[in-house]
Amino acid sequence: ETTEQHKHNYRRNLRDESSSEERPTESSSCEEMLSVCANVKNQKSTSTIFMNQYCTAACESCRVQHHFNLTCPLEEPATYQVGDLGRVFTNITATAAAAGVDIMETIGNDPWLVVIDDFLSDAECDALVLCGTNAGLTQKSRYHRSRRSSTALCETEDGIIADLYRRIEELTQVPHVNTEPIQIVKYNPGQFHKMHHDYDEQRKRGHRVLTVLLYLNTVQQGGGTYFPEVENKTIVARKGRAVLWSNGFDSGTPLWKKDKRLVHEDLPVLKGLKYAANIWIHPRRFRTGKTWEEDDERSGSQHNDLQYALS
Repeated sequence: ETTEQHKHNYRRNLRDESSSEERPTESSSCEEMLSVCANVKNQKSTSTIFMNQYCTAACESCRVQHHFNLTCPLEEPATYQVGDLGRVFTNITATAAAAGVDIMETIGNDPWLVVIDDFLSDAECDALVLCGTNAGLTQKSRYHRSRRSSTALCETEDGIIADLYRRIEELTQVPHVNTEPIQIVKYNPGQFHKMHHDYDEQRKRGHRVLTVLLYLNTVQQGGGTYFPEVENKTIVARKGRAVLWSNGFDSGTPLWKKDKRLVHEDLPVLKGLKYAANIWIHPRRFRTGKTWEEDDERSGSQHNDLQYALS
């Protein structure tokens, strides 16, 4: 199957899949949230992370969900208010030179999707790959019908990583305590992530309002990110390149309703490897402490629990 056929087939099936998808409902921290939870122990091919989050009773992962639900009060004002996203993205495109950006492409402003070349230096890219490797990136593979890759969380906040958080904060105008820990992803030849959305309705600290995708190497062939509803655009995976987009609307009722046009796909790697980093940003504070270690201490959970709760 060619890349063009691949994209066409997924685009054709996208609406059918989304309409039949079973969505979790609001629930207490230790109730089952999906009908499949009753048979969870027989679901050997199902993502462990997913099931631990949505089938807390069957998986005996209530303590993990307890950590997940430790949030600042929902009365806390959101960083972004009505109309702020447009102003933020306009500012990003208008101040590219001041941010040290050489090349920028705005693919669309309805919805917003911006590509920034040379956002990361080679040293920053290599530091992120190393951080993921040290966190077990090469040992952790996810084999699901919709996704095949290896992931790890980069929870270091020293040196180069701290500077990266600072620059992301300046770029998005959101404090870095509103971000999840950086997720490092590795794709081997043939691996992929089928059509999906980053919105994530179950995050009680607010939805994933923004996604910042960072390419940490230049893929020899394939491995681009395909946005079928935004000018049918495929963004090439190039080392140092950053891609920013909004996952919801900053207007209407309810505020931050999912923008379904930002569905996207990580196309299969045809040759070589692909390393990338995902940074997901929320409208409210995401962490309870100043560091991920403080979060662990406050919740009484183990470090591995945080891997489940935040992945």
